[in-house]
Amino acid sequence: MTTLPPPYGQPWPAQPQAPSGQPVPPYGQPSGYPASPPRQAGGKAVIWLLAGLAVLVVLGVIGGGAFLLLNDRTPRETAEAFVNSYADGDCQAGWDLMSTSARQELGDPKAKSAPKSFCDSWQPYPGESFTIVDLVTMTQTGSRATVRVTTRSDTNGKETATVRLIKVGGEWKIGG
Repeated sequence: MTTLPPPYGQPWPAQPQAPSGQPVPPYGQPSGYPASPPRQAGGKAVIWLLAGLAVLVVLGVIGGGAFLLLNDRTPRETAEAFVNSYADGDCQAGWDLMSTSARQELGDPKAKSAPKSFCDSWQPYPGESFTIVDLVTMTQTGSRATVRVTTRSDTNGKETATVRLIKVGGEWKIGG
């Protein structure tokens, strides 16, 4: 025997009935409340994600610009820092400002710390007045530059030297 569906709008005979005569809602849906519309994917989460990305981009631009401004020494500034490290007796600061080729002439080019032989030669005369008189960038072409440095000391008086520089990894280094 075939069962025919009930007339339109009438419940199936096996479907339970509520006391009001209405069908019992399916499992999980409270009775008396309309079904909520499906949530749209994204919505507020996408807005927060985009806002977060925008903040990161702005911070990256500001941080990158500050890094370039603080770390982009000119050849003249690098030569000045190098001579001042000598005047201060700070051989490690001098070593850090040297290119690999300049380090190779004085010791191990890959050494992170300055070799003792280099530091022994990096001492101005004790108690001596040592000052920079003049610094002039003579040439700067691409990744190479020369700076004329004039110093004055009690022992040697006024001396002038030409310092060669090379740009390595975006930084000016002594030597080259």
